[in-house]
Order: sequence, then structure tokens, then C-alpha cells
Amino acid sequence: MPDARIPADADERAALYRSAVAGRRMLVVLDNARSAAQVRPLLPGTSSCAVLVSSRSRLDDLAATEGAVRVTVPALSRDEAVTVLGLVLGADRVAAEPAAAAELAELCDRLPLALRIAAARGSSHQHGTLRAMVEAFSDERHRLHRLSLPDSGSTVRTALAWSYRRLDAASARLFRRLGEHPGTDVDRGAAAALAGTTVAEVQPRLESLISVHLLHKSGPERYARHDLVRLYTAAVAEEEPAADRHAATERLLDYYLHTADAGRRLVTDEAWQPAMRVARPPAESPELSTVKEALDWFRAEETNLHRALALAGARGDHGRAWRLALCLERFQHHLGDLPAQAEAARLGLAAARELGDNQAQAVFHVRVGENLVRSGRAGDAVAHGEQAVRLGRDEPQDACNAMLGLGRFLHAAGRPAEALARLTGSIEVAGAVGNVAVETYALLGKAWVHQSEGERTDAMDALRRSVELVRDNGSRVHGAAVLLIAGELVREFGEHDKALRMFSRGLSAARDAEDLVFQARHHRAIGNTLAHLGSRAAAVPHWTRAERLRAALGLPDGGDVTLNGSHGHRAPHPHGFPELACT
Repeated sequence: MPDARIPADADERAALYRSAVAGRRMLVVLDNARSAAQVRPLLPGTSSCAVLVSSRSRLDDLAATEGAVRVTVPALSRDEAVTVLGLVLGADRVAAEPAAAAELAELCDRLPLALRIAAARGSSHQHGTLRAMVEAFSDERHRLHRLSLPDSGSTVRTALAWSYRRLDAASARLFRRLGEHPGTDVDRGAAAALAGTTVAEVQPRLESLISVHLLHKSGPERYARHDLVRLYTAAVAEEEPAADRHAATERLLDYYLHTADAGRRLVTDEAWQPAMRVARPPAESPELSTVKEALDWFRAEETNLHRALALAGARGDHGRAWRLALCLERFQHHLGDLPAQAEAARLGLAAARELGDNQAQAVFHVRVGENLVRSGRAGDAVAHGEQAVRLGRDEPQDACNAMLGLGRFLHAAGRPAEALARLTGSIEVAGAVGNVAVETYALLGKAWVHQSEGERTDAMDALRRSVELVRDNGSRVHGAAVLLIAGELVREFGEHDKALRMFSRGLSAARDAEDLVFQARHHRAIGNTLAHLGSRAAAVPHWTRAERLRAALGLPDGGDVTLNGSHGHRAPHPHGFPELACT
């Protein structure tokens, strides 16, 4: 229409617009809309027209008041993202380096704007390789800067800033606090810890971040962000005062440590590990009451726990670092992930040394020794056990645990007399201080040493005493673990019926504790024993149940102790007796 006919008043303009499109069949495309208020005057008043609105916001008002159908545009697939790169770089160039093209697409989070900017920068260097581009974009410190075209003003940072500026003050502050989180995935509790508030108070702020696509739901009560968003969040986090950032990071680390320790206590004997008190207890944390809940939480947070451990180490926070390492090591031990367990023990020992904490060093020397025994280096394990005894000698709880570990390592190294002396010392100290868990496992260790030396009477006496401790102390000892080891020992004596009774009692204990890991191990042991007795048909349901549990838990193959289910024969044990730290 001629300018002279266009009114100055916005409402009059909207009326004129609607009259102009009335009766026409039109598709109206409104790109990059800021709000429902911006869109509403441009909605035709006739059903013959359709409107397609694109926005970085969800525009909930339009869905609620105008009947709009909301369609969330998913991220491009990897193949689609590579195709976008090829549109600018050239299909031949992309086809020549398919692996590098796929990596570049992932570094751009498969986002169209980032892909086109990266490709445009690459197209100006026709003789450069895609591999060189990947190496350049892999540097997180400069990735956002490289994803910009200065001449056009088109940048990923600008697009993200547009969404960030749409936030209210409280949501913007949460977004900046998320910059202290080292991962891409966060649950409501961690977000609340960063914000220094409750889950109820942080929930609407999380929803605000979702509404402008700075976060997206990744599961029940979990939120994720693209890597590029994470890098932008870290950049704007620097707007916060240094003291506030430091406090937020400490709250986050303590949230993970507090919850991980609660889970650790469910999968291990409480008296065996040092207590962990956090400086900044979270206002709220997941309530873990069963082994399954603890393992589910650990599985969901495993990557974040590793990153939290690395963050604590980088900050020189060695106290939190060794405690996080111990929680990781115990969970991974329970699940049978031996390489990951060894790495956690190594990191924990390094942090404990930096801190000069003798108790923590003693604990980790035993953990490192356990892994050395598994790898056939019992002599090196003995040296770690001796270090643990030296460091823990002034604290009875540490001393009995260290002597237990050293006794096991000495037996694995072929030094049974010395092993018995250390195990006896462990039993005496543990009994004096009431550490029932260590006393029980040390008695089992003695039983295995006596058995290997042909001293059946002494072995049965030690075994009987250990089982009595389990019976008399209930939850203070992980009965499922003890009865599994005891059943193994009884099998060594050829008493298969008695072993079956112990495995059955252990299975009941594992069920009472809702410990699916030890349910799987007892089912496996029962099946193997039945097969050894010639009842293969009766063994099959137990093997099947064990494998289903193992698969559901994601346990590595061979995670069960000592028995080979496929043949029903006991596998030679590399340590002389089964793992004492079974929990």
C-alpha cells in the first residue's frame, strides 16, 4: 500500500493488515519472533491464511491464547550436519575427509548457524584440510571466537546473547552460576546447589532457561545444554563476583560429595571407610535408601562425578578430591569396573599425598594394592600394604583395615605365615574397637590362608566365627558379600550342599538390601554349584537370572566373582582367596 494510506497507530495498522489479507490464501512467515506480543498484531483474521513463526522462545502465550501448534525443531542428525557443511565447503571436499567432517559437525553441536559459519571460514582457505579445522575448533578457549564472521556480525555468541538477554534477573543469575558446572548435564539438585537455594525455588528458573532453549530436558528432573551453550555460560559466569563464583563451586562439589557418600554407605560397610562431612551441606539432595537407588544415581552422575573430581584437583582442593575419588572407587568396585576403579584409586592417592592426610593415604594404599594383586603384581602390592600400615598405625580403625589389606597381599605373594600374622593383628584391633566389618573379612582371610595350607580345622574355625559375626550384627556387615566368600570357601572343601545353603542365605540378604549386584553374583554361584552337582537343568534359571541382572545393571562381563557359569567349574583365583573388599 502507498505510505500515505498506512496509519501511524499500531492498532490501526494491524486492522488494515487484516483487511488486506482477508479472503486471500496466504502463508505468512514470521522469522525470529521475540515474543507473542510481537506476533499477535500480524495474525490474519481469516482461516484461509496460515502463519509459520520461528523463534528462540517457546511463545507459550500463542499456544494458550491463539491455538498455535508448537513444533520443537530437533538438532540436525550427523549426516544432515555434514550435508550443511558440504553446501558451503563443497561436497567433494567433505567427501574427501568424512571422519574430520563428522567431528567438525559435532564441534558445532550440529547447529545450522555454527555449521555455516565454520564452513564459511573453511571455504576461505581452500588449501587447508578439514582435519586442521577440527584441531583449531577443538580448543574450547577459542571456539566461540572462531564461530564468528566479523564482517557480517554473524556469530554464535550473538545468537546466544539474544536468548540470554531475554531472561529475568533471577534466571540470568542461575544461567551464570551454571557456568561453574563442568559438565553438560545437570539435575535439579545440582542447579539448586549452584544457586544456593532450594529445588522448588530453582525450578521456575530452569523452566525459563528451557523456554529460550538455553537448556533442554534430558530426562526426569535432568537438564542438558549444548557444548557451545556451556562455553557461553562459562564466559558470562565471569560477570559474577569472584567470591560468589567460589562459593557456588564449593556448594556444587559438596552436593556431589554429600550425595555420593550417602550412596557409598549403601554399597559398602559403613565402619570400613572414613566419614565425610561437607563444609557446605546442600539444602536438598536425592534421598538414597537402597543399593539400587544408589547405583542408579551413580550411573546418572558418573560423568559429572569424574568432572567434579577433576575440577577439585584443578582448584587445588585436595580434600574434596580424595573424598570424591574414594566414592567413585567404591561404586566402581561394586560394579566390577576394575580399570576405572584403579584410576580412581590412583587419583585419590595423589590427592591425599598433596594434602598430607595420613588416613586417606592409608585407605588408598590398600585400594591401589588390591588392583596390583589383580594384575599379578603382588610384590608391589605388599609395598603399598606396608605403607598403609605405617600411615595408619596411630588410628586403630585405619590400622585394622591396613593390616587386613597387607595380610591379603602377603598371601597373594606366597607368604602365608606373614599373612596370618597380619590378619590376626587385624582381627584383634578390629575386635577391640568394634569394627565388625573388618573383623569379619579378616577372619575370612584367615580361613582362606589356612585352607590353602591344608589346615582345614583352623580354616573352618575362622569361617564359623566370621559367619557368626554376620548373623549377630546384621546391617553392620554386608552379609551378602560375606556369605558369597564363605560359600566359595566351603566349596573348596567339597561341601557343595553347605555352599548352596550359604549362597541361598546370601541371596536372601541381597534381596533384603535390594542389592541387585550381589543378587546376580549369588544366582551365578548357585547355578554353578548346581551344575557341578549334575543338576544343570536346575542351574539354568539361576544363570539366566544372573545374566539379566548383570545386563540391566550394565555390569562388565566377568564382573561376578570366582565362578565360571558356562561350565560350572570354579575358576582358579589369582589372589589365593576371593576379594575381601567385596562390598
